[in-house]
Amino acid sequence: MRRIRRWVDAETVRLPQAIVYCAYIVAGVQSLALGAPPNAVAQAMGHEVALMWTALIIACPTLTLVGLWQRRRAFSLWLQLAGDSGVTCASAAYVVAVLQATWSERATFAAWSAAALAICGALITWRDARRIRQVSKRIQAFEEGCARE
Repeated sequence: MRRIRRWVDAETVRLPQAIVYCAYIVAGVQSLALGAPPNAVAQAMGHEVALMWTALIIACPTLTLVGLWQRRRAFSLWLQLAGDSGVTCASAAYVVAVLQATWSERATFAAWSAAALAICGALITWRDARRIRQVSKRIQAFEEGCARE
């Protein structure tokens, strides 16, 4: 119970991000198991692209979660950046698909929810890129300091 309280009280987006990303993975696996992506996605993108979209909502959150799990490794930030970028693109594509669907006037909740997730994904992706830049600068400063000695 202490661990859960520590996660909830933490000044980080890791727990909510992990929850949303696990939901994306489950939705993608369910879509594959049923053989049918969401109607809006299939209508707007066609079957082949909808299949690629489904793969994206499974693979990209998985990349991010592996990056979070392996956060002490050098490649983890790059995994998070790649995964978060893919989630952002998949969410944005879903918004476009819903808005293009013939019944979009009745699917505004889905469009607004996915738009909010896409914006959050974009901000997290921006954070990932900034972290990589900060780490690169620290490594460069360390290497320059070692070279002087």
